[in-house]
Amino acid sequence: MDLIRYNDAKKFLVDSLIEECIECRHITLGWQHSGNIGESIRRLVESSIGQFRKQISGVPIALGTIRLLKPIYILEDHNCMHC
Repeated sequence: MDLIRYNDAKKFLVDSLIEECIECRHITLGWQHSGNIGESIRRLVESSIGQFRKQISGVPIALGTIRLLKPIYILEDHNCMHC
């Protein structure tokens, strides 16, 4: 699937039913992603583009900047990292 760039998507905001929104997500990643967490998170979030997301009551068409709001943490009895 070809993804539209965020700056190109922002051009559609004027006089349309498209609106910009910010979504906070809790993501868990397996240990195999520990070397490239940023890339793994981006791939995971990109996979939701074009699919309805209940959390934002809409369909994302593009991605902006991804920021980690909290440090990544590990719970001793979980086999994954929490982002």
